[in-house]
Amino acid sequence: MLILDKDNIIYSSGISYTIYNHFTKDKKVLFSKDKGGIAAIAVHPSKKYFAVAEKGVWPRIYIYEYPSLKLYRVMRRGTEKSFSSISFSHSGDMLASVGSNPDYMLNVWDWKQEQTILRAKAFSQEVYRVTFSQFN
Repeated sequence: MLILDKDNIIYSSGISYTIYNHFTKDKKVLFSKDKGGIAAIAVHPSKKYFAVAEKGVWPRIYIYEYPSLKLYRVMRRGTEKSFSSISFSHSGDMLASVGSNPDYMLNVWDWKQEQTILRAKAFSQEVYRVTFSQFN
């Protein structure tokens, strides 16, 4: 569960993710574009965007504008089957993702350009969280 703004949170469950207003109790349920499920979600530091990493064959990371929910950018070929974690940098300029079995690939993205800055094998076992240093 992540905070989108003072009224709304976002969370995932299976093949969907939900934007929930905790004051009005309204819910917007959105579904996986790749039909494999939702692997991870990250909110941009400005709260103007959020990212949804999916599961499936060569899943994508979708970046949406908030609150319009307009699709803004798509990151492709970051991992073979599923992402285990994604995170925006503190400045919001970069996005990090780490894949799960079988490749465990770490990617640092220039997400506005939809390009990979760095791609490396993260480890040979599951990595549960990727994050940027606050001093970077």
